Amino acid sequence: VRDLLAGVRDGTWVVVNAAEYSDLETVACAVLLAEQAGQSFLFRTGPSFVRALSGLEPRAPLRGQELRPAAGRGEHGLIVVGSHVSQTSRQLAALQERGGLTGIELDVPALLNSSGDAVTATARQVAGALRQADVLLYTSRALVQGASKQDSLAISRTVSAALARITGLALAARPAWIIAKGGITSHDVAVAGLGMRRAEVAGQLFDGLISVFRPADAAPDALGMPYVVFPGNVGDDQMLSQAVAILRAA
Repeated sequence: VRDLLAGVRDGTWVVVNAAEYSDLETVACAVLLAEQAGQSFLFRTGPSFVRALSGLEPRAPLRGQELRPAAGRGEHGLIVVGSHVSQTSRQLAALQERGGLTGIELDVPALLNSSGDAVTATARQVAGALRQADVLLYTSRALVQGASKQDSLAISRTVSAALARITGLALAARPAWIIAKGGITSHDVAVAGLGMRRAEVAGQLFDGLISVFRPADAAPDALGMPYVVFPGNVGDDQMLSQAVAILRAA
């Protein structure tokens, strides 16, 4: 692996097919040696590789006090679902079946036909509901596509930006925690919605899965709040519901 990485140049991709932590540790060692020799790498990985690269020992998933929000935050959390993959839709349905939260649907066709009023109105609705219960903000499940790939990408960006904007406006209600479901959704909510520039990685909710961040350089109303990044295709049908239950019990 060390010799392979030594020959990598000019933004070449290297895909690591790891079956266990020992594979990741081998790659991490090779990366560190290559960096000592003057190379630099940009990583796109899951949380398991971060642990291997940092030389951290295994630790139990976060629970209880480790997930408790800072003093002065509200009692209820926000789940933001933008992913449209079938696994997310099943997890969303399972969460809704359990009840105990307020569901607010962002109607995508209405959003695309509005001048921004839909975002402001939805944000007010979310902020108000957060004072009474946990809130599930999700996009309508019928996938809206454009006439071309470029048009479809523009629609996706518009929807993701709207979710981030709604979350940012709803921060005034100081949610106890936020779960963002979907890779693009979690990135846009963190950067555009929460103004996050730097955060502490607190750990994971499950073994090697579902990272929890605490914003350190972000919008004032986001500081001290657990922020959970939940990729779209991760977990079984009940894992989103389990994540919500864990945060509620903190």
